[in-house]
Amino acid sequence: MLRATFAFTDGDVHQLIAPSLSLLIPVTDLRNLPSSQREAEIERMSAAEATRLFNLEKGPLIRVALLRIDQFQYVLMLTLHHIICDGWSIGVVMRELQRLYTAISAERTPDLLPLPIQFPDYIVWSAERAEEAREKELSYWTRKFRGYRPFRLSPDLQEHGQRTTNGAIISRLLPKSATNALKSFSEQYGGTMFSTTFAACLAMLHRCTGSTDIAMWTPLASRSQPELESLVGLFVNQVAVRVDLSGDPSLTQLAARVRDDVWDALAHQVVPFESVIEALADDDKPRDGQFCSVNFVCQRAFGGAVNSEFDFPDVRVSPIPSKSPGALYDLNFFLVERAEGWRLSLEYNTDLYTAATGDLLIEGFDRILQAIVADPDVKLSGLPSIGSAPQDVSSPVASDATSASEPPPTSVPVPDDGCEFPASVSQLRFWHLSRLRPDSAAFNMPASVRIAGPLSVELLQKSLTALVERHESLRTTFRELDGELKQIISSRANCELHFSDLCEASQQAGFDLDALLREEAQELFDLERGPLTRCRLLRLGLEDHVLVVTVHHIISDGWSQSILQRELWARYDGFVADQSPALASLPIQYADFAVWQAEWLKSDEASQHLAYWMKSLAGPLPVLEFPTDHAPGQRQQVRGAIERLRLSGDLIERLRERSRSANVTMYMLTLAAFAVLLERYTDQQDLTIGSPSANRSSQTEPVIGPFSGPIAIRLSLAGQPRLSDVLRHASRMTMDALDHAVFPFESIMAQLKMRSIRGRNPLFQFYFLYQSAFLQRREAGGLVITPVPSISVGNPFELQLAIIERGGEVWLNVEYDRGLFEPTSIRNILSYYQSILEEIATNPDKQISDLTPPFVSQALAPTAMIPARAEEFLAPRNLAEAKLVSVWERLFDLPKVGVRDDFFELGGHSLLAASLSAEIEKEFGVKLDLSKLLVDRTIEQIAAVITGGDDSPHSSLISLRASGTKTPLFCVHGGGGHVLAYEELAKALPHDQPVYGLASPELDGARKVMTVAELARLYNSEIRRVQAHGPYRICGYSFGGVVALEMARQLIAEGEAVPVLVMLDTSNWGYYRHLPFAEWSRFWSVRMIDRAKRYYRRIVDHKMDVAISSAFFFVRKNVRLRLWTLVQRLSRIADRPMPVQLRDNMTMFKAIARSYEAMPLPARIILFRVEERDPEYSLNKSLGWELVASKGVDVHYVPGDHLSFMREPHVSRVAEQLRKYLS
Repeated sequence: MLRATFAFTDGDVHQLIAPSLSLLIPVTDLRNLPSSQREAEIERMSAAEATRLFNLEKGPLIRVALLRIDQFQYVLMLTLHHIICDGWSIGVVMRELQRLYTAISAERTPDLLPLPIQFPDYIVWSAERAEEAREKELSYWTRKFRGYRPFRLSPDLQEHGQRTTNGAIISRLLPKSATNALKSFSEQYGGTMFSTTFAACLAMLHRCTGSTDIAMWTPLASRSQPELESLVGLFVNQVAVRVDLSGDPSLTQLAARVRDDVWDALAHQVVPFESVIEALADDDKPRDGQFCSVNFVCQRAFGGAVNSEFDFPDVRVSPIPSKSPGALYDLNFFLVERAEGWRLSLEYNTDLYTAATGDLLIEGFDRILQAIVADPDVKLSGLPSIGSAPQDVSSPVASDATSASEPPPTSVPVPDDGCEFPASVSQLRFWHLSRLRPDSAAFNMPASVRIAGPLSVELLQKSLTALVERHESLRTTFRELDGELKQIISSRANCELHFSDLCEASQQAGFDLDALLREEAQELFDLERGPLTRCRLLRLGLEDHVLVVTVHHIISDGWSQSILQRELWARYDGFVADQSPALASLPIQYADFAVWQAEWLKSDEASQHLAYWMKSLAGPLPVLEFPTDHAPGQRQQVRGAIERLRLSGDLIERLRERSRSANVTMYMLTLAAFAVLLERYTDQQDLTIGSPSANRSSQTEPVIGPFSGPIAIRLSLAGQPRLSDVLRHASRMTMDALDHAVFPFESIMAQLKMRSIRGRNPLFQFYFLYQSAFLQRREAGGLVITPVPSISVGNPFELQLAIIERGGEVWLNVEYDRGLFEPTSIRNILSYYQSILEEIATNPDKQISDLTPPFVSQALAPTAMIPARAEEFLAPRNLAEAKLVSVWERLFDLPKVGVRDDFFELGGHSLLAASLSAEIEKEFGVKLDLSKLLVDRTIEQIAAVITGGDDSPHSSLISLRASGTKTPLFCVHGGGGHVLAYEELAKALPHDQPVYGLASPELDGARKVMTVAELARLYNSEIRRVQAHGPYRICGYSFGGVVALEMARQLIAEGEAVPVLVMLDTSNWGYYRHLPFAEWSRFWSVRMIDRAKRYYRRIVDHKMDVAISSAFFFVRKNVRLRLWTLVQRLSRIADRPMPVQLRDNMTMFKAIARSYEAMPLPARIILFRVEERDPEYSLNKSLGWELVASKGVDVHYVPGDHLSFMREPHVSRVAEQLRKYLS
C-alpha cells in the first residue's frame, strides 16, 4: 500500500501498485538558529508538513523529511495519506523500519517474513463478508438510530457557508495514579479503558449541554484476523455509538450502558457505516451531511505498542505530539497510551470554537475522569458544571442574534519595542484585500536566484539581518487600532534564513525544483504577527544553491525587489572582504512617506490631480467582453499561471526604430499594440488598461516599500484609426496619466461609478507593464547570482501582459488565471500580439480594422453572447434590510438599491467593502468579516447574517465538492429532502467539477407548505451565493427534477442561460394527470396487469407475507397522501399546526409535485431514466417531458431501479454520460 496511487478510470476508482518507489528525504539544517528560535521553527515546519496536500493520482502518498536540530539530534517527520493507512499501520511502519535499519546498519539481510496477504486481498474478502452480513447488520443499525437527531455543541463563532478544516490540538498528560485507578474501575464493572473514558466524554458533553441522547464517532480497528495485524492499510471502520443518558444515571451505570453499546457496535462492524446511513429512514438521515460532529479515540500509540520508544543501533526514537493536519470533526477527543502514560488530547475546529472553549472542554473531561476515581457512584446531576452556564444543543445548527458579533480572536499586542505609524493608502488596500481573501497568496512577491560558488550561510544570514535593520518596512507588521490601520515597526531585525539541504534529493529521479519554489511562494503571511519577509536557502550541491526571498506586497513592490537583491549581495560582498559596503544613509523611511501622503491628500494640489482622474474616468466605464474558456463569474479562487514568448532580435530592432521615428517610447508602442489586441478580440473601442507607476522621487528611490501603484489609461480606438494613430493617441494619454500618477489610485476608486457585469469589473480587467528586469545577473563574494524565472501566485487581473528586458533579450510574459483561460488560448493570444507588433514595425499606416482577425476557438465564449439578466428590484421587507439599503445607497451614491442587488456588481471593491463593514458596525453593533462578502453579496443575505435568530433563513446549500475550475453543478434534493443520494455521483464526476447540493429547508408541513415555485425561488437565491450569474447547470433527482425545471424557468425568465438541465428518473406528473382517455386506459391496463402478475408470482412462490406487505404499503402510501392533503388544508384554515403523526417531508413533496403544472420551457432536458421502471412508464420514452422542453429531451437509460441507479456500479454510467454535457 505504501507504493499505491489511485486512478479514476471507466467510472471507477482503482488502486495502482507501483513495482518500486524512490522516496526523496530532504534534510533541513536548523543548527544555525538560536535555540529559542529553533523550537518555533520546528513547530512551524511540522505544522506546514502536516497540512501539505497529497496528489492521490501522482503520488507518492507517503512523505519523509528530517530536521537537523543538533549534532546528534533530528526530528523525523513521517506523513502518510489516510487512504493508504490507519493509526495501527503507523506502528507496523515503525516496527519494520526499526528492523530494516538495524539489519542495514549491520550490513546483513533484513529478516522480515513474507506477508501472508496484501491489502487488496483483504478488500475482496471484506466485501464478500459485508455482503453476507449486510441484512442482519443494517437491521440492527436502523433500529439503533431510529428517531435520532444529530448532537452538536453550539459553535462559539459564526459559521460562513462551506465547512472548513482549520484545526488546533491541545493536550495534557494524565497522572499514572489516576489512569491506574480508571483501569481498576473498568475491570470491576467488566468494561475497558475505552468504555470508561467514552462514558466520561459523554458525561462531560451532557454537563455542557443537558442533552441525554448523544452519538459519537469512534474508529474500530477491524483487524480481527491474526494475518491482518502486520499489514499496512486502511482497515479502520468508523462507527457511531449512540448512548441514552436519560434517567440521571450514576457514572458506574453510565459506564455499563456504554460497555453494552460498544459491544453491540463491535458485533455489527462488518458493514461500512456509509451503508448504514444510506439504509436509514429518510427522517433519520442527517440534513446537513454531518451525522456526528464529535469523534472519540482511545488507543495505544503505534498500533498497540505501549512502549513507543524504539531502540535503533545507537539511535533512540521517541514520538512527539502530532500536528493537526486539519480538523475532520468539530471536536475530536483522543486518549493515547505511551511509555510516559496516557495523554488526553482535543482537536477542535478553530473556525467554530475558540481556544478558551477548547481549554474548557479538556479541563471538563479531566474533571469527570477525576470524579470517576473519587466517587464512581455519583449521578450525572451531581457532577460539576462545565463552564459558567450550559449551552444549547444545536441540531443541526444553533445560532442566535449575537453570534455575528462575537469578539474577534485574541488580538496581537504591539511589541514593547515597537512604534506606530499610520498605514499608507496602498497598504490599506492590501490589508482589505487580504481580509477579503484570507486564503489567497496573490499578494506574495517571490524572487528566486540561483547561486553558484562557495556560499557562506553564516555571512548570508548576517547580510539579511543587516538589510532588515536598514529598512523599517522589512520589520513592519499591521494592526487595526481605534478603527485605523497602523504600521507597527519593530526595532528587532527578525528575518531568519531557513535552510534545507537537498543535495541527495536533487539527484533523485522525480525531483521537482519548480514545485518546491511554487510551494514556498504560496505560503501565506500573517499580516498582524509577521514577519512579512521570508527567506529560504535550498542547497542542491556543494556550490549550488537557490535563495527564495518572498515578501508581502503590503511592504514592498517590484522596484523594492531590485533594492533588496542589490543591497543584500553588496552586504555579502563586503562581509566576505571584511569591508563595509558603500551604502548611503537612507534619506527617509517608508513610514515617513505614509505620514507625508496622508497630509498631502488634503492639499489643493491633490484635489487638482483627483479632478483629472474623475474627468478621465467619467462613467460609465466599460467592461470588456473578452472571450474566455471558462465563465468569468465562476472565479472562486485565483489559480495563477504564466506563458512566455521571446521576441526575435530583428523584430526588437525594427520596433525600436519605429518608436524613434514616431517619437514614442517602447512602453507606449507596446501598450498601443496591447490596446489593438483588446479591440480586435472584443470589438469594443472604449478601453481601460491598468499599468503600474513607480511613483518614486529621488528621496524614495533607495527605500524599500510599496510606493508603486496602478494607473488607469483610458484609450479610444473609435473612428477606424490606423496603427500610427493609435501610437500617437496612446503616447498622449499615457503621458497625461503619468503626470497625475502621484495621486494614489485607491483614493480614486472609492469615488468612481463602476458596475460589474457577470463578475467582471472594469478596473482592472487587463494590466500591462514594460520594464527592465528587476533581478539581474550579478557577481558578489566569489559567487555568480542568476535570476530564476518568476513563479505565478495569481493576481487580481483577468490577464496581465508584462514585457521584460533582461540580458539583451525581450520576453513577453502573460500571467493569467487558469480558472478563466486554458494555456492553448493564451499561446494564441501571444502569437496574435506578436503579429500586431510585426504590423506596427512594417506597416504602421494600416487600419486596425484591416488586421487579420484573431483566432477564437469554439471553447472561447464571449459573455456578450449570454442574454442580459433582467433587472429585478426587490424593496426591503424588514428593518434590518431597510437600514442596509440606506447604507448601500449612500456608499454607492445610487437613488435606489434592491435587497438582491449584488455588492460587486454595483461596483463594490475592497476599500468600499471596508467602508461597508464600518457602517454595519456603527449601525448594528456587529463587526462583519470582510470575507463574508464573497458569499453573502446581497442585502438580503447580509441582513440574515446580522439578525440571525429563528427568523433567518437556513442555508440549503451544501458543498459536495467546492474545488474545481468548471462551472458548478447544483443538485436538488429528492423526496426525502436530503442530498445524500448525490454523494456517490459527486465522487464519480471529474475532480475539477464543483458540485453543490440543495437540501430542503426545515419543513414538514406543520404550518407552512412551500410550493414548487417558492422552493425554486429560494434555491435560486442560494445558488447565486456561489455563482452570481449564468450559465447555470442544474440537476434534480426524483422530486428534485420538478424543482430543477422550475428553477430553470425562473432563471431563463430573468435573462440567465441554463444550458444544462438534468432530471434523474423524474416523471412529469402533469402529463400523466391529463392523459387522453385512450392513453389513460392503456397506461392503467398495463399497470394493473403488471401488479396482478407480481402478486400472483409471490403467492405461487409462497411469499404471501411479501405480497400482503407490498399491498399494504401501496394502500397506506396513497391513503396517507390523500389524508395529508386534506388535513393540511384544514389546519391552514384553522391556523393550527398539523398533527405530528402526519408530518412528513416525503408525503409533502409528493403532494406539491403532483399539484405542479409544468409550463413549456425554451430549454433541452437531459433525462436519465432507470431500466427497471414499472412497465407502464415504457409507453412514453421521455416520461412526458417532450411536451415541456421546446428544444427536445435527451433520454439515457441506466441500469438499476429508482434507488440503486444512484449508487455504484450504476452511478458511474450516469456520471460518464453527464460528463459530456458538463465539458
